[in-house]
Amino acid sequence: MRKLFWSAIGFAGGCALSFYLLPLYTLLLMAVTCITVGCALLCFRKRNWVRILAVLLLAASAAMLWYRGFDFVKLSPLRKLDGQMLEMTVTATQYNRETDYGSSLEVSARIDGKPVRMLVYLNTRDTVRPGDTLRCNFLLRYTAPGGSKEASSLDGSGIFLLAYPRGETEILPGEDSWRYIPGHLRKHILDRISMLFPEDAVAFLRSLLLGDTSGLDYATETALSISGLRHVAAVSGLHVSILFSVIYLFTWRNSILNLVFGVPVLLLFCAMAGFSPSVVRASVMQILMLLGMALHKDYDSPTALAAAVMLILLCNPLAVSAVSFQLSVASVAGILLFSERIKNWFKDEKRFGRIKKGSKKRLWAARFASAVSVSIGAAIPVLPFSAIYFGTVSLLGVVTNLLCLWVVTFLFCGTLVTLVVSLLWLPAAKLLGWYLAWAVRYVLAVAGLVAKFPLSAVYTVSPYIAAWLVIVYLLLGVYLFAKKKKPLALICCLIITLCASLTLSWIEPFTDDYRMTMLDVGQGQCILLQSDGKTYMVDCGGSNDEKTADTAANMLLSQGVFYLDGLILTHYDEDHIGAVRYLLDRIRVDLLIVPDMSDYSGNLDIILSKYEGEFLPCGLEMSITWEDSVLQIFGSENRKNKNESSLCVLFQKGNCDILITGDRGMTGEIDLLSDTALPKLDILVAGHHGSKDSTHEQLLAATRPELVLISVGKNNNYGHPDTQTLERLQAYGCKIRRTDLEGTIIIRG
Repeated sequence: MRKLFWSAIGFAGGCALSFYLLPLYTLLLMAVTCITVGCALLCFRKRNWVRILAVLLLAASAAMLWYRGFDFVKLSPLRKLDGQMLEMTVTATQYNRETDYGSSLEVSARIDGKPVRMLVYLNTRDTVRPGDTLRCNFLLRYTAPGGSKEASSLDGSGIFLLAYPRGETEILPGEDSWRYIPGHLRKHILDRISMLFPEDAVAFLRSLLLGDTSGLDYATETALSISGLRHVAAVSGLHVSILFSVIYLFTWRNSILNLVFGVPVLLLFCAMAGFSPSVVRASVMQILMLLGMALHKDYDSPTALAAAVMLILLCNPLAVSAVSFQLSVASVAGILLFSERIKNWFKDEKRFGRIKKGSKKRLWAARFASAVSVSIGAAIPVLPFSAIYFGTVSLLGVVTNLLCLWVVTFLFCGTLVTLVVSLLWLPAAKLLGWYLAWAVRYVLAVAGLVAKFPLSAVYTVSPYIAAWLVIVYLLLGVYLFAKKKKPLALICCLIITLCASLTLSWIEPFTDDYRMTMLDVGQGQCILLQSDGKTYMVDCGGSNDEKTADTAANMLLSQGVFYLDGLILTHYDEDHIGAVRYLLDRIRVDLLIVPDMSDYSGNLDIILSKYEGEFLPCGLEMSITWEDSVLQIFGSENRKNKNESSLCVLFQKGNCDILITGDRGMTGEIDLLSDTALPKLDILVAGHHGSKDSTHEQLLAATRPELVLISVGKNNNYGHPDTQTLERLQAYGCKIRRTDLEGTIIIRG
């Protein structure tokens, strides 16, 4: 029995239970219960499964106690600072990175004498170097569960506080120190890549070598994600294994030289990558391999994985929630569990015939079997995480990995060689960079072509696809425990159930007389109106433009809708149209309708630079009719106030009437009532996300809506929906539904 392996599983399970399910005050009780049961099972340890269960329970109890202690010592003092203003002097540990509104900077500080890692958001893009100090009043926000705001993903990487400067920030140059070498080296390498390679290859290579995805545009990131190649642009175990292979080659496969040079290089690479859980996991496993080689000890992959998991969780038990940690551990576990079995199936001579030993055909067959088995093995446990976190399951990931991973390995090594050559002779390095750029173009072209294929991925926003994934793992479980294993039968069942799920996903929207979908996009608005085979969208903007575009595109594609018949923009605020420029990369739009007023934000110009369909400014009124559906759009004579000039959309289908007023306030609503005879409404979308200045008595009295929908972000900074608005709606007997409470809202008729 591998005690460390099973202990790691139990410890990780205990950390996960502590983070996701168990309140802090129950941890001690649950830990004592697990210890009691585990000790009792040790009395009956003759059976192997009993010993394993005992180890799991004891390790889980240790994890719960460790988590509780970590929270008491490390997190509780920081949780008390949530929302507080504190004057501090902090020290930059990395170069700042550009954001939409300035830059972000990782810093170290001392609070109550204890070191704390924080992320500071600055209003400037001026370069801040590692070692520089910043002095300011900072508004602090706690990132882990238990704070006033929703927890972020940063707690998994050990950053538990965000800091926002208030007032003037004093930045003082710091002294150089060996501690900042990784930060300086990272910046130097990234700048060097920008200098040596053609512009269209720079962003991909920067992400490939050091995980800097800031230069990747939305279209490229989406193509990589859909095609199953997203992992190559995020530093992970793949990159560490390639780096290890380079070290192994250049030390002439000498075990002592491997250890002497390999460990410092791997630790330096971890530091440059920010000690992300996936890189730390891979580096720990490689270092254990180096130690085993140097000491002439056998290397056991499951034990090494267990050691890496234990080390990461002992340093930060909240790392169990990090997506990179979960994906990294799951992929390695899948390779260890399944890849050898899959490889043996491919090598079975009864199935594919005998291939002469030593022949090139046998060599390529072995390489093919190895590549496919690793890709499928890693994908089996990773798919559920991909479905949960990204809502996307790539169906062609194995194919694209076969086509591209060998090129990615070549690019990683080639980039390292180019950087070294640039230190000796710059023109030769630039020539190498020019050649390598063609390999980058090949990878991006493959990803782009695969992503354009309609069935390259499926989306779990569809309940039928989610159900299909459950069926997949049930079938896989049956297959693994079956005495007579029939892989082809399993594959046929998976394909048949997938086809059935896709058919139901695509047909189901047509069974509704009409359908209205208010997407959960945070603080913004995006609404789908569907009837009689046509789909119109009203606005597309939210708290995060790229995520909003993904939410909208995934919803449409999950229904088999690959284009919009029309997109109506009520006005030009970022939270209503900011995601359109990204949506156009994934969904074709045949007709774009915009208000006939000046756009001072410049958002419309960005959209039109990418839009190729029919463009139609709306004046005072226009109407679109198909079968027995009517879409009426009302403009305003007031062209000065952008909110009050929002287009209003009245959708009518049979006996259903739906009104959307954009961000109009009371003045705009009164103008609408004076210009238009509105019917009694079945559904009203509250104006301006439930602001107190919108959805007033005059509109409610005239339309008497039965249901009011509010598109609003959870814990938003505007206080939407306003209490006065909610009271008005209740006074008129309206039923209220909100995206911040329910998520995406679908109304079927």
